[in-house]
Amino acid sequence: MNINFIETYLTDVTYPTKEQQEKELWDVSGIIKNKSNQVFKFDTRNLSSFKEGVGKKSHLKTKADKMVFKIKDKYLLIDLEEQIKIDYFFVQGVIKINAKSLINKIKEGCEKEGNLNYQTNIIDKMTSWKHFNNDPEFLGVLNTLIDYVDSNINFPTYSLADSWGFSCSSGGKTIKHNHRGNEWSGVLYLNSHDQTLDFDAINEKVKPEEGVFAIFSSFLDHEAKIHRFKNTKYGISFNLKDNGFFT
Repeated sequence: MNINFIETYLTDVTYPTKEQQEKELWDVSGIIKNKSNQVFKFDTRNLSSFKEGVGKKSHLKTKADKMVFKIKDKYLLIDLEEQIKIDYFFVQGVIKINAKSLINKIKEGCEKEGNLNYQTNIIDKMTSWKHFNNDPEFLGVLNTLIDYVDSNINFPTYSLADSWGFSCSSGGKTIKHNHRGNEWSGVLYLNSHDQTLDFDAINEKVKPEEGVFAIFSSFLDHEAKIHRFKNTKYGISFNLKDNGFFT
């Protein structure tokens, strides 16, 4: 935390509780001296080193109004309000599926040559990336899913890029990642399980149940933390690109 900035430039200073700092990601609030009477929340973290250079990483769920950078003997304030309001979509629902048939196809795919077991962000078993791309049963489910969400989202025309199955047993997890490079992404769960899919930036969780799905902006980070449950979780994930496949 940059104490010098706080003491030199702010009045009416207050600090967040530990819970506020963890959930809202700001370090201090106050009024900028001789500028206005408005109270702002500030991100005053020191700069960090990254592969790309030195800087700070912001977060979608921050409640900070301004980010503070110290450059030599001066301070630069970046207004976060407009930068953090990124348009995204996230929809959950449930549809009727033949879970047993799809689970069997995942089991078969995870044993076939070309499987991606323990080779991706899914630290467990996984089929090839396009395992379900030409599967009539899955494509029928996908069309039903799209019809379901059309009332919530004004989709452009788009094509299916990838669709893969996965199974996650005790000790399995999915590393935090996103699907950038695609327009929309989704997941369809095939059975009940207690290992949730977590979207921390938007405070959303998806609880696996038979037929539960989520469809979301591909740039949203998500993860499934390691679990020790006895039963295995099954699901199908997919990416869609703006390209006019479904009309």
